[in-house]
Amino acid sequence: MFHPGEHLRDELEARIWNEQALGAIMKIDPEIIVSIIEGNERITWKIAHSFAKAFGTSADYWMNLQRAWDERSK
Repeated sequence: MFHPGEHLRDELEARIWNEQALGAIMKIDPEIIVSIIEGNERITWKIAHSFAKAFGTSADYWMNLQRAWDERSK
């Protein structure tokens, strides 16, 4: 099981994007993205929706990654 931030990093690498590019797409501070990648911040429902739009996935995909990580980390 990988932290959701690792999945996020993989998505960025696959698109040749960096945190600043994704932050601009999502209209959020890129430091939030960095914090998620580093495992210091959780994926919230609002962020999951923004990831879904940016990556063409579902918000549930991102929330399920976070939930699975949370369950494992208990």
